[in-house]
Amino acid sequence: RASPAPILWDIDGVDLTGWRMMGDGALYQVSASVPHELPFSEGANRGVDLYWGYELIPIVNSQGKPTGRTKLTLICQTILNNWLPNFIANMKIGDVLADYIRTAERSANTKAAEGLTEYYLQKYGF
Repeated sequence: RASPAPILWDIDGVDLTGWRMMGDGALYQVSASVPHELPFSEGANRGVDLYWGYELIPIVNSQGKPTGRTKLTLICQTILNNWLPNFIANMKIGDVLADYIRTAERSANTKAAEGLTEYYLQKYGF
């Protein structure tokens, strides 16, 4: 399989993911890579997520009432195994993580504008 660009390599990985809703309304999504013994794509480097997760906390006003806003935090530690040269990874990782957050925000705003907020809240048990 060809790599996407001369300085990049294909990356493959398998993560186990879970969600947990806390009593205070906070939602946590976490994942970690499964053992390396599993087969992966020929010619690809194995990427390893030591941890990857989102924390979503409802923002409340001074009276403790929901404001309809959410604080979202993303944490991760990923080993790219030379998928991208380290000097490029170090320069770009902040931009990549910020893009994940902006994408989550755009997606949530789109669902809210389409009137689908309640549907997703019920579907996923939030």
